Amino acid sequence: MTSCFSPLLSWIISLWPEGEKRLALAADASTLSVGAARRRHRFTVLAISIVYRGCGIPIAWKIVEATKPGSWKPHWKELFRHIDKTVPTDWFVIVTTDRGLYAEWLYQQILNCGWHPFMRINFQGQFKIKGTVSWLPLNTLVPEVGQSFESLVTCFKSNPIECTLLARHDEGYAEPWLILTDLHPEVADACWYSMRSWIECLFKDGKRGGFAWHQTKMTGFSDPYSFRVWVRRVFEGFNSRPMSINHSEIISLHLWTTVMSLWRITKSSAYRIT
Repeated sequence: MTSCFSPLLSWIISLWPEGEKRLALAADASTLSVGAARRRHRFTVLAISIVYRGCGIPIAWKIVEATKPGSWKPHWKELFRHIDKTVPTDWFVIVTTDRGLYAEWLYQQILNCGWHPFMRINFQGQFKIKGTVSWLPLNTLVPEVGQSFESLVTCFKSNPIECTLLARHDEGYAEPWLILTDLHPEVADACWYSMRSWIECLFKDGKRGGFAWHQTKMTGFSDPYSFRVWVRRVFEGFNSRPMSINHSEIISLHLWTTVMSLWRITKSSAYRIT
């Protein structure tokens, strides 16, 4: 199944507006909670999605048992490996991640793909502006609404990373955004991070806002049904709520054709999720 991720991405970017060579991706984890007060976690979907005009289009994913011990690192590295050679090398690609996913190895993994990390971080830690010697607390950046900051820095005393630090505090947001990227401060814009929120509708449609996957009675992965449900419900959501894209009908048709082909494959009794 993972061999289909790259062709799926290729089909989507082949329908991109002519001359447009910019792409925004979002890597995110969504936990499926069931039971009283949603305290029981069953599955976590690790997904890399294209974000475009208010929509999220998953192009690579892995479903894992939420409570199973172990690191997500090998799963994320594998997902990026499946798609890292798909986008033409002359395209400008950013990969956004939320605070919970920041890790130095993931930052480097995105760079290895030839893409640009755009990773939000927490307020813990310190940073040092390039050319200075003083370490400053991250939580002192942009305390007031309307403030912004961008500079080349060394971020974190332990496990330091040389990067650009962007900060922005807009009205209507309880907390500012702190973002690490390899892009030069004169090129990067913290506002780009807002595109990451477009994937929220993707997960909402799969759960409470649409297909109610949070009510699943599935408990494990011995059967491919859990995988098929995720694929079917995600892309049924795209058909039922057209994307705001000039080629939405074409994209929906291609994606739906792909999913139905994969659905037939997974009906094979010999198929098992790995």
